[in-house]
Amino acid sequence: MNAEQLVADPHGRWVFGWEHDEGDAPFGFRRTFGEFYDFGSPDVRLYDDFAPDQRVAAAGSRPRPP
Repeated sequence: MNAEQLVADPHGRWVFGWEHDEGDAPFGFRRTFGEFYDFGSPDVRLYDDFAPDQRVAAAGSRPRPP
């Protein structure tokens, strides 16, 4: 694998991992993007940009509050 592929392959998985079609299983952020985040780290903070009224930072190891 060359240097370009080392960047392009994970980039493509992250970009296209967001695709979700009607009838697909419920979207699982941790299942889809687990290789990119250290969910066990207390330093990871995730923001929900699709729910502006609930822009809560949550540690990756804990689910976002409802």
